[in-house]
Amino acid sequence: MQLIFIVPAITILVFIGFLPIFTAFSDAMTINGIPSFLNFQYIFQDQDFMYSLKISLVWALLNTLLSLSLGFLIAHHLNRARRWRLIYLALLVPWGLPVYIGVPIWRAIVHGGGGTSILNLIGIDINLLTDPIASFLAALFVSVWFSLPLTVFVLWDSMATVQNSLIDVAKIDGGSLSTVLFSIYLPMMKPALITMFTINFIKFLKEFTVVFLMTDGGPPLLSGFTKRSIIGATTTLDIFIYGIFTGRSSTGIASAYSVLTLLMVAFVMILWFLSSRVELNAHLLIILVVASQTTLGGYVGLFFGGLYLLSIWKKGLFKYIVIGDIAACLLLSLFNGFLRGFNAATIISLIVFLILRREKGSTTVVKRGERVLKLLTRIVLAGVLIASVLPLFVLFWISLSGLSTTYMDTFLPRYFTLDNFVRVVGEEGIITTLLNTLFVSLVTGLAVPLLTFQFALTLRKLRNSLSDIVVVILNIVGVIGGMHTLVPLYSIFRSLGMIDSYFPVILVYISHAIPFSVFTIRTYLESVPESLEDQARIDGVGTVSFGFRILLPLSRPVLTTSFIVAFIGAWNGFLAPLLFLLSDSKYTMGVKLYTYVGSLGSGNPQWNIFGAASIINLLVMGVVFYTFKGYLGKTPLSENYE
Repeated sequence: MQLIFIVPAITILVFIGFLPIFTAFSDAMTINGIPSFLNFQYIFQDQDFMYSLKISLVWALLNTLLSLSLGFLIAHHLNRARRWRLIYLALLVPWGLPVYIGVPIWRAIVHGGGGTSILNLIGIDINLLTDPIASFLAALFVSVWFSLPLTVFVLWDSMATVQNSLIDVAKIDGGSLSTVLFSIYLPMMKPALITMFTINFIKFLKEFTVVFLMTDGGPPLLSGFTKRSIIGATTTLDIFIYGIFTGRSSTGIASAYSVLTLLMVAFVMILWFLSSRVELNAHLLIILVVASQTTLGGYVGLFFGGLYLLSIWKKGLFKYIVIGDIAACLLLSLFNGFLRGFNAATIISLIVFLILRREKGSTTVVKRGERVLKLLTRIVLAGVLIASVLPLFVLFWISLSGLSTTYMDTFLPRYFTLDNFVRVVGEEGIITTLLNTLFVSLVTGLAVPLLTFQFALTLRKLRNSLSDIVVVILNIVGVIGGMHTLVPLYSIFRSLGMIDSYFPVILVYISHAIPFSVFTIRTYLESVPESLEDQARIDGVGTVSFGFRILLPLSRPVLTTSFIVAFIGAWNGFLAPLLFLLSDSKYTMGVKLYTYVGSLGSGNPQWNIFGAASIINLLVMGVVFYTFKGYLGKTPLSENYE
C-alpha cells in the first residue's frame, strides 16, 4: 500500500532524470526516424567538441582545486576563530544572491561598458570581449566565489569532528600550523574532501549559467576558428551544446553532443565510485586512464596510453609517466596553441594520480612556508570580505542612477533618482513577473514535501544497504543534469505541445529538489526512536496511520526546510525558464532580469533598470527568508510537540 505513495516522485525522477538520456541516445542515432550514425560521424569529423571538452576539463579542475584550497583555509579559520561572524556573513552573500543577479553585477564590475568600469579607478582596464585570458580568469573568479560557501560549510562541519585533543597534543609537541593542517586535518577529512572534489568537478564540468551570463563563451581563441564554429576562451561543453541547440532546427546533432557529455559525466562518476575502493581497483583505474588517453589524446595519447598500460606491471612507473604526460601537454600547448596541443586525457590521468597517492601518507610542509600560509589566509579572508561588499554596493549604486552606467567615480550617483523603481513597477510589469515566479516557486515548494515524505518513510523501512543505494541513485539524478539533458527534454515537451508553459519548468525544479528532500527527511525519520512506533502498535495504530498521524506532525520543521529549499531553488532558477518560456508575460525573475542586460555582447544594457528590479527581487526573497527563518537549521526533535 505504501508503494502507491512513492509512484509520483519516482515518475518525475524517471521522466526528468532518465527519459532525456534515452531520448538523447534515440535522437542522436536516428535521422528522420531511420537508424543512422551520421550525427556522430559529423561530430568526429570536426574538432569543436574536443576543443570545448578541453576547456571544460581545465575549467572544472581549476575551479575545483581553487574552491577546495580556499575553502579549506577559510574553514580552518572559522573552526578555530572565536569571532567568525563577519566572515560567516560575508559567505552568505554569494550563498543567497541569485546567480542571475550576482553574475551580471560582477560583469559590470569587471567589464562595465566595454572595459570602462569601476576598476578603472585603480588603474585596471579589462575588456572581456577582446582578452581571452582575462575572460577566462574573470569567469573563473566568479564561479569560485559562488561555490565557496557550500564548500566552506561542508569542510567546516568536517573539521568540527576532529578531536581537539589531537590538536592540543600536536601543539605541545611543537607542531606548527602547517603540521595541524596537513598532518591532522587533511588526512582525517579525506572523505569530505573527496566528496566535495567530485561534486564540484562534475558541477563545473557542466557549468552553464555563470559562463553564459559572464562571458557568453568568451572571445575567440586563435586556434578556435574551425570550419563549423568558433571556440571562445570559456566555451565549455554546455555552452557549446546550447549554441548548437539554438542554431539548428534539428536536435539530432545537439543530442549527439549531449550523449558524449553524458558519457564524460558518467566517466567521472565511475572514477568517484572506484576511488572509495582504490585498494581493490588500482589496476582498473589505470585501465580507465589508458582508455581516456587512447580515445581523447590522439597520437600522443596512444603513446602515453601504452606507457600507462605498462605501469600496471611496473607500479613505480606511474608517477613518472604522469610527470612526462604533464610536461608533454604543456610543451605541445606552448608550441601548437592550447586547443590543438592540450591533451584532455591528462586531466583524467592527474585525477587518478591524486586518488592513488592519497593512500601513501600525509603531506609535509616545511616550516619556512609558515608565514606564507598565514599571510595567504589573511589575504583570502580580506578578499572574501571585499568580494561580499562590492557587488552589493554596485547593485545599490546602479539602481539609484538616472543613467544606465556602470562607471562609478562618486560614492553616490551624480544623477541620483528613485524613478527606476517607479518605472520597474509601473512600466516594466515587474509585479506580474514576481507573481509568475511566486507561482512556480510555491507549486514547487509545496509539491516537494508532499512527494518526498512517504518516499523517505519507505526508505526508513528498507534495509540500510538498499536504502543507501536508492539515495545514491537519487544523488546521481541530481548531479547528472544540465544543458545536455535539458536539450532532449525540450524535444520531449515540444512533442507534447508544452513549450512556453510552466509545467516543464516546475517538473525540472521538483526533480532537482527531490534528492535533498528525501535525504533530509530520511535522516530525521531515522532519528525517531523505535519505541515510539512500538508504543503506537500497542495502541492499535497501523503503519500508514503512524506515518501520517504521528511522524508527519513531528516532521513539521524538516518538511518546512524541504519546502523553503525547493522554493528558493525554483525562485533562483534561470536555465529551465530560459529554455522553456518564450512569452514575456510568462517570464520568471531570472529571465526577466536577463532581458535588461543580456549577455556580454548585448547592446544597450539597461543597468539602472536591472539594478532596481534586482533590489525588489532581493527584498521579496528577504521577506520569504525572514518568514521561515525559525524553521531553518532547527533540529526537529528539539521542539516539544503536544
